[in-house]
Amino acid sequence: MPAALHTLSSFILPLTMAVVVYRLLTRKQRKRLILTCFRRGVQFVGDALSGVLEAGAYTCNPYQEDITVDRRPHPVWIGRLSFQDAVRHGQSA
Repeated sequence: MPAALHTLSSFILPLTMAVVVYRLLTRKQRKRLILTCFRRGVQFVGDALSGVLEAGAYTCNPYQEDITVDRRPHPVWIGRLSFQDAVRHGQSA
């Protein structure tokens, strides 16, 4: 019995280590992408459109798919005045 257990453990340990190393290497290839509330992503797999991504967290493989993110600036409002109104009316006080 101990000889069979030794043979089995000598097979399982290298196999387990190989699986762990493989998982660590493939995990590094995947990139994490976070889309905030007002942004959208367009996902391409190969050369074909795969879909539109809403706000959220995603992982992608940059070797197989490409994600383009809408990064247009959004106006900033403070209270009910925009920055232009605040500058124009700020000197009258």
